[in-house]
Amino acid sequence: MKHSKLEVVEGIAYVTINRPDAMNALTREAKKDLLQFFLFANEAEDFRVIILTGEGDRAFCAGTDLKEMAKFSSIDIEQMLWLEHRLNDAIRHSNKPVIAAVNGNALGGGCLIPLICDYSVVSDSAVMGFPEIKSGIPASIEIAIVHKFVGLAKARELIYFGETFTPQEALAMGLVNRIVPKKDVLDTAKAIALKFMTLSPTALRLQKELVNKWIETDFVSAVETSIYAAGLAFTTGEPQTAINNFLTRNKAKKSK
Repeated sequence: MKHSKLEVVEGIAYVTINRPDAMNALTREAKKDLLQFFLFANEAEDFRVIILTGEGDRAFCAGTDLKEMAKFSSIDIEQMLWLEHRLNDAIRHSNKPVIAAVNGNALGGGCLIPLICDYSVVSDSAVMGFPEIKSGIPASIEIAIVHKFVGLAKARELIYFGETFTPQEALAMGLVNRIVPKKDVLDTAKAIALKFMTLSPTALRLQKELVNKWIETDFVSAVETSIYAAGLAFTTGEPQTAINNFLTRNKAKKSK
């Protein structure tokens, strides 16, 4: 994988998003890399649990790469979101448990990943949130299930305003499983992985399928509608302007 690293140790696959200079934001190629891995993982026999984390000490994943997205057309954004939906679906429906080891900031699609994994361990210093609306596009795809965890009123608040929240707030809302100091994230994720490995693989696979069924009631139509809405937003030019403004401000901050 070009944009991610894979290491298998003692039956655990450690998958690391490897774009630390870009806050581990995901380009289309990076998403394709991860999708290919998760499809392959279903047939793999040398590991039973997957730990997904980010390279470096700043970010777990900052969502979609804004520099790439700033150049997108309406068709591009729809195609990218279908790709991201396929990746999220592959994570959720992996026949092996997937643990998110959130070692740093998790924003947008990166904040969604812990929610769609089977278990999440989060650094106590991480910044989390769904800031898509601040880039001129509606939050979409698997964010359609956030209300099932936090309730409709809270989901509206998180998504409408796009404000960040702390891991402690995420835990209180039921979005993550556990908060630990940053230095303990991977070790804690490994301990959870070993606990998963004591369970019957068949029973665990069947239980995962059932849990997904419970969540997915009318889910497909929600995804289709949200992808269309994101594509429609890109026809206005507003997302491109908002993203470029953000990139310009960020560049100015770094040059000081």
